[in-house]
Amino acid sequence: MGHQVVLIFEDLLVEAITARSIVVSWMFVPTLELTGNYRVKISRSLSPDTDFVDIETGVRADQFVFVDQDPPELSRWATLYYKVTAEQVDAGGAVIPNTATESTAKRLRQTYAPAALHIIKAREIYFRHLKIGRESLVYRRRTHGQTCPECYDPVEQRATRHDCPVCYGTGRIGGYYSPIRVLVQYHPAERRNQVGSSITEPTYVMAHMGHFPLLSPRDVVFEINAGKWYLVNSVSQREYLRVTTSQHLQLRELDPQNKEQDLPLPSDVVVARDVHSSHLVSV
Repeated sequence: MGHQVVLIFEDLLVEAITARSIVVSWMFVPTLELTGNYRVKISRSLSPDTDFVDIETGVRADQFVFVDQDPPELSRWATLYYKVTAEQVDAGGAVIPNTATESTAKRLRQTYAPAALHIIKAREIYFRHLKIGRESLVYRRRTHGQTCPECYDPVEQRATRHDCPVCYGTGRIGGYYSPIRVLVQYHPAERRNQVGSSITEPTYVMAHMGHFPLLSPRDVVFEINAGKWYLVNSVSQREYLRVTTSQHLQLRELDPQNKEQDLPLPSDVVVARDVHSSHLVSV
C-alpha cells in the first residue's frame, strides 16, 4: 500500500517585487506532518494547464517562498502561471514514492474576493442556462520557447512566413498552446471596408467571455458550432475589487487561407456548421 499523502496545499500566491523578480509562496493545510521532510519543485508556464517547465527543484517545503529571478522576456500582455509540487524525502534525500501532491496553477496576483467569486459564478450560470454562451476553443499564442527552424530570422527576431506549417507564423514551434474550452457570447458581425493599396473586407465581431483564461491580442478563438476562426484584436477586462470578472473582446474573423485554421482540434470536438437553406421566390 502506498504512503498516504498528508501534506496538502492550502494556497499559492504569486507576487512581483520587480519586473525581473517574482515571488512564489505556498501554504499547507495545518498538519502534524513535518514539512521539513518534504521538498518542492516550482514549475512555470505561459499556459494555465499545459507545458509547465520545472525551474527549481529540491527546495525545502518549510522554506515557503521562492524568488524567480529569471522569468522569460515577455510581451506586456503575456501571463505567467506557476505551480508547486511537494514530495516527501527520506534521510538520504531520496524521494519516497506515492507522496507527491500538487498545487493548483496560479498567475501573478490571482486572488478572489468572495463577492468577485459570486459575480464570476453568476456570469457562468447566465451564459450556460440562457444558452447565450457558445462552446468555443481558446488557443493562447506562444511567445516563448524553441524558435521555429523553418522560418525564424534570428537577426530580425521574427517569423518570416505567416503560413508556416511548423509555427503558424508565430516564430515558436507549435505556435499555440493546447486549446481551452470556454463559453463565449458573440455579437452580430460588423463588416467594413478598409482602403489602402487595395480594398479589403474584414469582418469584426464583439464578444464577451468569463475571467479564464486571460486572453491577449493575437490569441485565436474557434467557435465550434459555427466552425469559425477568429484572431483576438483587443481585450478589455471588467474588474471588481481589482479582480478580473469578465473579458470583452474584439475579434477579427480569419480568412479561409489563414494558416491558423489548421490548428489541431480535440478529438471530441464535432464541428456542425450552421445550415442555411435557399428558397426560390416565385411570382
